[in-house]
Amino acid sequence: MRLGDLMAGRATTVNPARFMDEDFELYSIPAFDRGAPETVPGSQIGSSKQLVQAGDVLLSKIVPHIRRAWVVGPDRGLRKLASSEWIVFRSDAVDPGYLRHLLVGDEFHASFMNTVAGVGGSLMRARPAFVAEIRMAIPSMDGQRRVAGVLDRVEALRARRREARGLLHELADSVYLEMFGSPAEPGGRWPTAPVGSLARVIRGASPRPAGDPRYFGGTIPWLKISDVTAARGKTVEHVRETVTEAGRAKSVYLERGTLILTNSATVGIPKFLGVGSCIHDGFLAFLDLSDRVLAEYLYSFFRIMRPHLSRLAPEGTQKNLNTPIVKAIEVPLPPVELQREFKRRMAAVEELEATVGRGGVVLDEMFGALRQRAFRGEL
Repeated sequence: MRLGDLMAGRATTVNPARFMDEDFELYSIPAFDRGAPETVPGSQIGSSKQLVQAGDVLLSKIVPHIRRAWVVGPDRGLRKLASSEWIVFRSDAVDPGYLRHLLVGDEFHASFMNTVAGVGGSLMRARPAFVAEIRMAIPSMDGQRRVAGVLDRVEALRARRREARGLLHELADSVYLEMFGSPAEPGGRWPTAPVGSLARVIRGASPRPAGDPRYFGGTIPWLKISDVTAARGKTVEHVRETVTEAGRAKSVYLERGTLILTNSATVGIPKFLGVGSCIHDGFLAFLDLSDRVLAEYLYSFFRIMRPHLSRLAPEGTQKNLNTPIVKAIEVPLPPVELQREFKRRMAAVEELEATVGRGGVVLDEMFGALRQRAFRGEL
């Protein structure tokens, strides 16, 4: 079928400012990323929106490499609005659940990316007129519903795995708080010492100019903030970019196992290096730790304190948690033996996380294989 035949006709738009006291159900791109539509009064919606209805399928045309497709939920007595960044599909010829899976599948996505124009980032957009000309094989309605049901069940299992990982993260924090109390509360139960007295704190350095082939594109891992935010556990195992030996000389190289902390942009994320890497000036590293503190304890301290660390960072073009601020942070110091007991408990939690993570990888692979078979008509 030609996808244009599944698209809604000319959109009916609503100016919410004319209905200031009416509550609307708003399907925006940020709401999608948060996982649910928002209930918003007209007075808080800044521009006209397109009116959508239950069962419509929305496909994001902005930042198209991120796969966003959404089925508009059932009626709740509120008018439903969608931002202009959605392409709206509405047809009795297709099951909404099936179409959503199709629109995030690999085959469609490859064609979808060929409809894109723009200069990059948030300025990249798919062009609806070109999307309308994409043709996809659509099975019978019974076949669509069967495929959607299978994929929905696997997707639900993947969501439960992600929830389990989130709960295990909460468990790790809960164990710390139970054993040591909140480090942010004044008058805690343990003596304290500044970070600068417990470790040698150094800041990374960046070769300049950025992208210079003399420094970049070698064989030595070059850690970026995106590598840290993408790492699921406490260790960064995958580093995507590299520097040359000349780049290493102008940066800071750290051995595997070093504790680091993001100090700019996304502030206050602690991680351990899974591979020896060079770090730029968006990171601090903690070397030569005192025998009064274990690295695993200091890592968890930073995790618990992250909201506080973000508040400590001075505002500027972007937040920056500079070295003197971090060196002055007071760390509660329970007995080292108690820190070792905490480390043992954390090892058990991490083993559970690893088991859940391995199961998640299997489910992701299964889901991808099932989706490919489904849209080849083999499911």
